[in-house]
Amino acid sequence: MLQSSSSHPSMDQGVDALLKACDREPIHTPGSIQPHGMLLVCTEPHWTIVQVSANADRYLGIAPDQILNRSLLEFLSEAQSLICQNALDSNILQAGNVVFLFQYECPGDAAKVLNVFAHRHKGFLIVELETVPLKAGLGHEALMFQLKNMLSRSSQEPQDTQQFWDPIIHDIKRITGFDRVMVYEFEPGGHGSIIAEVKEAHLETYLGLHYPATDIPRQARELYLLNTLRVIPDIHYEPVPIIPLINPVSGDLLDLSFSDLRSVSPVHVKYLQNMGVSGTLTISIVINNALWGLIACHHYSPIYVPYEVRTTLIVLARFISQEYSLRLQRREYQYQLELQTMKSHFIEFMARSETLVEALINFNPNIGDFIQTTGAVICEATRDDGEMNIHTIGSTPTHEEIKALIGWLQFNMTDSLYSTDELAKVYPPAEAYRRVASGLLAISLLPEPGNYVLWFRPEKIHTVSWAGDPTEGKDTLKPGDVLTPRSSFALWKESVKLKAEPWTSYELLAAREIRDIIVRLLLLKTEELRERNRELETLVEAKTQALIQSNQDLEQFAIIASHDLQAPLRKVSQFSHFLMTNAHQQLSAENQDYLERIQKSVYKMQLLIDDLLQLSKVTRKTLQFSPNNLRDVIMSAIRDLEPYIKSCKATVHIGDTLVIDCDPMQLHQLFLNLIENAVKFHKPDTLPMVSISAKALDNNWCEILVTDNGIGFDEIYLDRIFKVFERLHGVSSFEGTGIGLNIVKRVVERHFGTVTAHSKPGEGSTFIVQLPISQKQMGIVAQKTFALPDV
Repeated sequence: MLQSSSSHPSMDQGVDALLKACDREPIHTPGSIQPHGMLLVCTEPHWTIVQVSANADRYLGIAPDQILNRSLLEFLSEAQSLICQNALDSNILQAGNVVFLFQYECPGDAAKVLNVFAHRHKGFLIVELETVPLKAGLGHEALMFQLKNMLSRSSQEPQDTQQFWDPIIHDIKRITGFDRVMVYEFEPGGHGSIIAEVKEAHLETYLGLHYPATDIPRQARELYLLNTLRVIPDIHYEPVPIIPLINPVSGDLLDLSFSDLRSVSPVHVKYLQNMGVSGTLTISIVINNALWGLIACHHYSPIYVPYEVRTTLIVLARFISQEYSLRLQRREYQYQLELQTMKSHFIEFMARSETLVEALINFNPNIGDFIQTTGAVICEATRDDGEMNIHTIGSTPTHEEIKALIGWLQFNMTDSLYSTDELAKVYPPAEAYRRVASGLLAISLLPEPGNYVLWFRPEKIHTVSWAGDPTEGKDTLKPGDVLTPRSSFALWKESVKLKAEPWTSYELLAAREIRDIIVRLLLLKTEELRERNRELETLVEAKTQALIQSNQDLEQFAIIASHDLQAPLRKVSQFSHFLMTNAHQQLSAENQDYLERIQKSVYKMQLLIDDLLQLSKVTRKTLQFSPNNLRDVIMSAIRDLEPYIKSCKATVHIGDTLVIDCDPMQLHQLFLNLIENAVKFHKPDTLPMVSISAKALDNNWCEILVTDNGIGFDEIYLDRIFKVFERLHGVSSFEGTGIGLNIVKRVVERHFGTVTAHSKPGEGSTFIVQLPISQKQMGIVAQKTFALPDV
């Protein structure tokens, strides 16, 4: 027993060209036949013979050159000619359809009887005459009884693959008499293995052995698909040439794809000789129009299988193929039922989930449980910076390794699904993490690159038992050499590395089903989001129009207040002042009180008009953003309030500040109102103190604090203080219109910021303003106190 260790059971690259040449061997046009029959090639409609096998005289007693260019009908009886003509007229001889016509007694030899078969192929009628042995084996009735029993057993539902095939191959061995009958299943890549076997006791077993793809090359598999039964009675035969070798009508070698007598490739003859086999019969198992496998029969001496038995085996093979196909379909249907149930739960869960990742990970079973894997990855591409979010389940490569693998997939994934059980073979960097990811199954979720679900399987080091060393002699091959079969079929073991458990067709189907579900739900959610966006756009448009109208109304009011109200108000003020100055002595005390009330009302009206004008300007003025040091803005507000601050003997302290992008005029109005409020609402017998500072936050925002030692307020009224005309304190206690803090709120919102406050009655207040700052932060200005002298 030989031992080998390799990354995978493939041939060396140096012999690839020779293997391809082996695949191109024209085994369908060998130019000869096996000698247990003879062959005629005829043209239509007169059955004119244009080619004949060289052994014609052995069967017909006529030399080949005396047969050519004559009609086959000349050599037949009237009844036989009628059969041929009827077959031709009824179109029963369709392309590739081999039809038994009749039995033919050889002239001058009544003991020799021939079975006559015919089929049409590539414009020619190919007629084969095959010897009927004197001892033809089982009779028709016995064969039909055997076939009935075989079909009955085959239709019973087996527990496993072995129980399905064992009765079949035992029956085939019994009715054919072969020494060994095996079931050969093709694997992905063309390799094959023996999955069932019955044999004579003295023979060594082939059960479980693997065979390389070159043992049954591509063109041989194609012929097994076309012609489902192939018989070689004696591999030691002498090939019988076809005369002439080149068809005189077509100018080509004769295509014998459907011929039972077709000669055998010399490479295959040598292969069988090396195995010690003398006679073979091969039955094709075709499932879903593909060659699933073969039933291979071996005999160690020449053996002839009668036509009746071969016909029985063809019927059995078709039935077996259908039964095994149904068995696979039942398994697939059961899997589909399980998958459908899982899909229903998954769709329901995903519909309730906020994000795709939440659905794929938190669903039970999660994305890693849909397919038998040891690790799974969900990759989400972000639209902003091109980075991807990676979410892992189980054992996976590192995030950096996954990113590199995704980059490779984007250029090598031509379909929405990609699978391999030898990742390192196609992507060499994967060898570094072969213990977690030698197998990869990937699905892409969206047209945008970077959105994937990946499943991984670890390396599974295992031993493959080969029927002989599949690489024997290939290291010494040179250009021009012919690839020959290996000489030994003794057990040869190979250790396979960098290979994971293969993905089954069911798992690939499940992956596609999962992708379809995810994509459909994503599209549904996207459509729902679009609909919500459309509704939101409609709502925003309506609100915008209402706001525009409101602003226009406010602007119109400001114009009225500025022009239509100011003029008469000034006259009232002037005349009341004139009366107080020139006619004060002539007025009674009661009238003097009325006059003072008029002047106070005029003053309050002027304050209200001024504040409304300021509110209007804040709302409608276009902002002019530029970098400004907040200390300069605060100082400009203090200078405007200087007389009021001095009259109240207040102190204003400016702490740390910074530079931000803002409209300096509007922020000036903001600080003007906040400082004035802080000074105005002070406690009796307490000098007002105001502290202002600003600092940068981690998220490129800044925070401005304006703190006072005033009367404060209960925070349950926090929402009210920023509303227009809202006042928490009586009119007689403190002057004001209730518009100042609303102006503050509007300025902050126009700068995309927020404003709030913390306060307690009697303990002062702190107003907190948060605004975005420039991308280029200018740093913190040193602390400095600004205090006005006492008056």
